Amino acid sequence: MRAVLGIDVGLSSVRAAVVAADGRLLGHARSSQPPLRGTGRDAERHVTDWTAAIPRVARDSLVAAGSPPIEMIGIGALGPCPVMLDAGGMALGSVPLFSLEAGAEAERQHLLADGTIAAHLLGPDHVIPRLRLWQRQRPDEFARAVMVVDATGYLVGWLTGRPVMDPATAIDHRCHGLPQPLPLPQILEPTSIAGGLTPAAAELLGLPAATPVCVGTYDSFADLAGAGVVADGDAGLLLGTTAVVGKVIGRATAETAVAAAGLRATPHAGAGVLVGGWTSTSGSLVDWAGRLFPDTDRAPPPGPGASGLIAIPYFAGERAPHWDVAASGAFVGLSLATTAGDLRRAAIEGVALSILDIADRIAAVAGAVPVFRAAGGGLRNSQWTQMTADALGGSVLAIADAGEAIGPASLALRAAGIDFAARFDCEIVADRRRHDAFRELLTIYRRSYPALRDTMQAMQKFRSTRWNSP
Repeated sequence: MRAVLGIDVGLSSVRAAVVAADGRLLGHARSSQPPLRGTGRDAERHVTDWTAAIPRVARDSLVAAGSPPIEMIGIGALGPCPVMLDAGGMALGSVPLFSLEAGAEAERQHLLADGTIAAHLLGPDHVIPRLRLWQRQRPDEFARAVMVVDATGYLVGWLTGRPVMDPATAIDHRCHGLPQPLPLPQILEPTSIAGGLTPAAAELLGLPAATPVCVGTYDSFADLAGAGVVADGDAGLLLGTTAVVGKVIGRATAETAVAAAGLRATPHAGAGVLVGGWTSTSGSLVDWAGRLFPDTDRAPPPGPGASGLIAIPYFAGERAPHWDVAASGAFVGLSLATTAGDLRRAAIEGVALSILDIADRIAAVAGAVPVFRAAGGGLRNSQWTQMTADALGGSVLAIADAGEAIGPASLALRAAGIDFAARFDCEIVADRRRHDAFRELLTIYRRSYPALRDTMQAMQKFRSTRWNSP
């Protein structure tokens, strides 16, 4: 039986999946990650958290699958997560996760101040401002660095001895008009072969030395590829810790028009470019609301907004469409009649509205999308999935084995020359009445952030200056 191994490194867990040539999941495993170092914008992780977990989940998934021969290994990891490497390929220091800390954001604003660089080319997650900050704050480590990679490229290098980077990741590591603070590794397509397992890595994973490893990419792009979002016209939705919404277009599109819509057009693990956007919170906010506001109401409201609440889901800043690290969350419409269940549902509705907002912007620049192919562990939450389909107004095809490392495995299958066809469990169809309600709410939702932006920024400034809190 032909089979591949997919490895997915996320924010809170590391997962592995053994997948057959026909796309069937043969075995899987996961391992929780230790707590992050630092909080908020300063959250970091050390690469040893990843390298300690990967051998465990790889071996466990292989045993669960019956230990078939593995033809290829694929990796998808969260990012941007810049890793500085010394001449021996060792990581220097901890790895930041996602959003910029305050110092790097100030560096980004400084670089944008003269107007010569377009803001969409140097977004809040871009690596160059952080590297420039490290050059001042961590001069000893920076002086020893010979290269910067991202999480996926680091892990591929750890397994093969050859650090790499794919084109989608490179977008966040270089910017026309700015010097490169540190050299990048060779940039190759996600399904190119980076190299074979070194003897040491093979022993850790329990696989033969020289087992090939493909270049891989961000976990979100891998997951979209695993849902079959690879060709012109394909549209995808990723429901995870964050949400990603995108449509593949084969034709050239005006970069300025895409940026004006609050979106990005980037390379991905397929043909053409992916036009879309990604959020800073989604599943993380749904989980937060579930913990704080258990839904015990016996008779929930009949539809979106029926409780009189609307939630602004920017609880960790926001990427698309505002790209504002200072954005924050809000509930509007609170009253003495508001229940915990109302707050929980409003949070999920806010996430659904965020997804609808991005989808509408995609339709304006790349054409309407009647069907989204969906991946991500959020598909296991039936309430969130149905609300998302209702908001979008079309249908959502839910991938089989959602939440497992199918995406990286799909890259490995393609790298091995095996045609991969995504497998879907079900189709979630929108409720027309609820969609109409979401449409009305979207108008209110879009007015809310501009109206509250100054207040959000003032509160962050007050907190940081008055209480010295990040």
